[in-house]
Amino acid sequence: MSITRRTFLGNAVTTAAAAGTFVLPQLAAPAFASNDDAPQTPFEASGSRSWTSHDDELAFYDDLLAKAPNTFLFDEIGRSDFAGVDRFGNDSRLPLHVFAFGTDETGDVAVAGTRPTVYILGSQHGNEPAGREACIQLIRDLAYTQDPALLELLSSSNVLITPTANPVGRQQNRRENFSTSQGGLDINRDHLNLRTSEARAYAGV
Repeated sequence: MSITRRTFLGNAVTTAAAAGTFVLPQLAAPAFASNDDAPQTPFEASGSRSWTSHDDELAFYDDLLAKAPNTFLFDEIGRSDFAGVDRFGNDSRLPLHVFAFGTDETGDVAVAGTRPTVYILGSQHGNEPAGREACIQLIRDLAYTQDPALLELLSSSNVLITPTANPVGRQQNRRENFSTSQGGLDINRDHLNLRTSEARAYAGV
């Protein structure tokens, strides 16, 4: 059974409100208003036939930064433990990114820790690529949405997204932050011990 991003967000809002954690506006359909200027993600542009490459991911972010109408923060929060292939074909430790959506009363991205915050990590296991593609689509949707209810949501809460939590594992289609010569660790089992630079980066966020 599949679930749309609108259904997921609507369920999250309903669950949080029922738990009394915070109050959010009801989302009227459609949650993500049509925007003719919103680009397709590389995965969508391929007809959902090929996963987004590292180069195409970074190029897509450059396009969002240049053209998206909504305010958000994009930052590099660290580097992978092991080397992968960067956008120039060189072996290097790959970047870990975060997108932060949600604006305060001045219109700037709200200061961390000042209000309810959701942090979404995609593809902590590098051989599970679908979550990463969903994160890239969600980033695009939040960057371009003109839906009043969703913009109101972002005026009272923060949404943080790290789409590629395990970039080297993703490149090598491995569960761990893998290096053939050195072995690797499962990042999704490292949020307490913080042995990996990836997990430490997310803990810092």
